[in-house]
Amino acid sequence: METKERYGRFVLQSEDARTSAGSFWRAVQLGASGYERHVELFRTELLGAEHAQTVANALQTGLQIQNAQIAKGFEAGRLDATAFLACEFIEGRSVGALLERSQSEGHPFAVDHALLIASKAAAALEAAQTRKQTHGFLLPDFIHVSHDGEVSVRAFGLPPQLLKAANSVGVREALFLAPEVDAVGPLDVRADVFSLGVGLFEMLTGSPLPRSQPTKRSVEAARVAVPGGDGVPLPKALTTLLIQTLAEDLSLRFKDASTFKKAVDTLLFSGDYSPTTFNLAFFMHTLFRDEGDRDVETLKTERSANYRPYLAELNRIVSAPAPAPAQTRPSTPAGAPPQRSVETVRPEAARPETVRPDSGRIARPSVPPAPPTLPPAQVSSADETVIHAVAAEKKTFPIVPVVLGVLAVIGVAVYLLTQRGPSTFPPAATPAMNAAEIAALARVKELESRLASMLAEKAAAEQKAAEEAKKIVEAQARARGRAVDPAELQKAQDEARKKAQVDQEAKLKAERQKIEDERKKADDAKAAAEPSKTPDAPPPPASPSATAAVVPSAPTPPPPAPAPAGAAPTPVSPPAAPGVSGVVDLGDPGVVAPQLVSQARLDYPPVARAQRISGTVVVSALIDEAGSVVETRLVRGGPTNSGLNQAALDNVKKRKYKPATQNGKPCRVWIAIQIDFKL
Repeated sequence: METKERYGRFVLQSEDARTSAGSFWRAVQLGASGYERHVELFRTELLGAEHAQTVANALQTGLQIQNAQIAKGFEAGRLDATAFLACEFIEGRSVGALLERSQSEGHPFAVDHALLIASKAAAALEAAQTRKQTHGFLLPDFIHVSHDGEVSVRAFGLPPQLLKAANSVGVREALFLAPEVDAVGPLDVRADVFSLGVGLFEMLTGSPLPRSQPTKRSVEAARVAVPGGDGVPLPKALTTLLIQTLAEDLSLRFKDASTFKKAVDTLLFSGDYSPTTFNLAFFMHTLFRDEGDRDVETLKTERSANYRPYLAELNRIVSAPAPAPAQTRPSTPAGAPPQRSVETVRPEAARPETVRPDSGRIARPSVPPAPPTLPPAQVSSADETVIHAVAAEKKTFPIVPVVLGVLAVIGVAVYLLTQRGPSTFPPAATPAMNAAEIAALARVKELESRLASMLAEKAAAEQKAAEEAKKIVEAQARARGRAVDPAELQKAQDEARKKAQVDQEAKLKAERQKIEDERKKADDAKAAAEPSKTPDAPPPPASPSATAAVVPSAPTPPPPAPAPAGAAPTPVSPPAAPGVSGVVDLGDPGVVAPQLVSQARLDYPPVARAQRISGTVVVSALIDEAGSVVETRLVRGGPTNSGLNQAALDNVKKRKYKPATQNGKPCRVWIAIQIDFKL
C-alpha cells in the first residue's frame, strides 16, 4: 500500500505490515533541509486520546531497552488519537511476511530456521526481562529478519490488556496472546514466551496454533511442514519444548526468557541442525529474490525525492500567529479545526549505530542532533522544532555573496569558452545499440558490481562461520556439562571456514555464470540487429594531422567475452529469439517462474541412514522450455561421503516443471532447490 501522507515530521511511504493494534510503515523522517533518514514507524489505530497517551507512555518506556536483537528506537509519542514509535529501518521482511510467502509458495521453514529466529527473539526478551519490562504484543509482524539473516524485535511496551479493552485485538492477534491476558493481574515475561511459542509453532507447522482445544493436544497432533507433502510428526524434543512453552498453567511454563532461550539453544546446537545466519539469509533470498533489486531502487528514489512541499506545509503551521501566553489555555472556537497535539520522547540526541554481532551490515553514520526545542509557550507541537530550524536557516542564509559568486563563475566560464580555439579532435562516433543489447549490458554491469561486493565479503563470511562454529561448540559443551576442548574447537572452526569458503566459491561461480549468460544475450541481440542495419556511408578520410592526434588517445575496444568451454559458436543467422532459447534470469521483466508438476520419491542414502547423518543440500537446476531439468549444479552440499549430495542431484534431475515464460513464451531459467534430509 503506497501513500505519501505526512504524519508529524514523517512522510509515510509504504505500509509494510498491518495488525489490529496498528501498522508498520516505511517512512522518511524530515530534517531542516528535507530528507534526514529512513525509519520504520509503528502507528496505532484510533484509540482515543486517553488510551493513545497510555500506549505512547508504554512505548516511550520500551525505548530504554537496548540489545543487539532489538531495533534501535529513535522516538515515541502521541499524535492526536494515535501513538507512534520510530525505530531504525533495516532492509528485510517481518516473520509475518515470511510466513505468508512461504505458505503461498509451498516453501516451508526449515526447523533450524524457526529455532534460530526463536533463539534470537528470546535474547531480546531476555534484555527486556533484566529491566522488568515486557513486549506485550509479540506477533510475527513485530519480529524482523534482515536480508543478511539477522533477527530483531520491534516496538516493546504495548499493553495487551488495554488494547483488548479498546477493541484493538483481532481474531488472529488473539491467537498469540497468553491466557492470563484475560485476567486483571499484572503480566510478566512468561506472556511473551507464550506468544513467541505460538509463532514458533506456526513457523514449524505452517499453520496457526488451534486454540479451540488444549494446547498440549494441538502440539501432540502437529506435523512439521515439508515441501510438497503432508508433513512429518514433530520430533519428541520439539514436542516437549512446545508443550512447556505453551502451557496454559503458568507454573508449568518456562519461568522466564533466559530459561526458554537455553532450552531452544540446547536443541538447536545438539548437532541435528545447521543454524547459521547465512542459511537464514539464503532462505530470505529464496522467498523474496525478485523484490531485492526493486527495494534498493525504491529506497534510492525516496532518498532523492523532493520533500519541500511537506516542509512548506510545516512552515505554514509554524507561521500562524501564536496565542498570547496565559495561565489557562483558551477554548477552541466552534467550527475551528482541532489543534494537532504531539508529545514525543527521544531517548537521546544522537547515538552512533553499532554493527550487530555476526551481521554483514555496515554501520551507518550517526545522525546529527535534533535542533533544540523552544519553550512550551512558543511551541505548540513537535513538528515546529523542525520548522524553527528551517526558518532560522532561511533568515541567516547569505544571499548576496552567493549571487556574486555565481556571476563570477559564469563570467570565468564564458571567458574560457571564447578564448579556446576550435577543438582539434572530432567527436568519436558511438556505435548505436538496440534496446535488448543495452538492457543486457546494463545487467552485466549490475552483476559485475554484485560480484565485486561478494568478493569483498568472502573473508568476512569465513570469519562469521568460524564464530558461529565457536558458539555451537560452546553450547554443546555446556549441554554436556564439560569444558570446551581446544582441539575440538579448532577443528570445528577450520571445517566451518572451509565450508564457508566452498559456499562463497559456489555463489561466485553462479554469479560469474550469470555474467557470461548476459554477455551471450548481448552478443545475440547485437547479431540479431546487424542483418537489418543499412550500411552507413564510409566516413570521409581524416587529415594526416588529425589522425596523428587521435590515434594515440583513441580507446581500445574491449575484447569479446570468451565463450564457455565446450560451447557451440553463437549462431548469427537466423538470430536466436531473446528469452526463448537463451537462459533468462528470474528477475528479468516479464519472467514467470517455473512451477513443479511432479517429482520422484526422495531416497535417503543407506550410508547416511546407517550413520544417522542429516543435512541440507541446495541444488541449482536449469529448466528448459519443455519443463525438463537439463542441467544441475551443486550449490551447497551436505556432509562429505554421506551420499546426500548425489541423492539430491538424482532427485532433482527426475523432476518435471511447467516451464518458465517470458512475455508468454517458454524460456530457460536457473532455479535454486533446497532439499532437507532429516531422520
